Amino acid sequence: MSGARKRVLFEEEQGKTDDGWTRYLTGEVYWNAGGMNYFTNQHEVRGYYVDVTPEDVNPEGTMRRITGFAGIKAVLLEAPRFNRKTLDTIQVPADLIERLRARVAEKEATRRDRRVVA
Repeated sequence: MSGARKRVLFEEEQGKTDDGWTRYLTGEVYWNAGGMNYFTNQHEVRGYYVDVTPEDVNPEGTMRRITGFAGIKAVLLEAPRFNRKTLDTIQVPADLIERLRARVAEKEATRRDRRVVA
């Protein structure tokens, strides 16, 4: 996704992973052209979305690792086309961010519980 069509809301450090990478929780607002999402088999509306995703950054800070389907997103505003001013000024309700954070935390806990340790 082009960096010109997204805005980072927050990037909070969550701690270290077992392999020494730093875990961050990142929130972004972005515009999506919509259409069929073949990974989820659902139709997505065209518009602005908010996304909360856990990311890992290596110790050198040169690589990011994102687990597929670990984040969650929600539609903020349906829009027929991208507008930079709308992206810069759109407000994200605080309660929505908190609900998305809680859902990501639930997914992470479930993923950790299912991980096999040899």
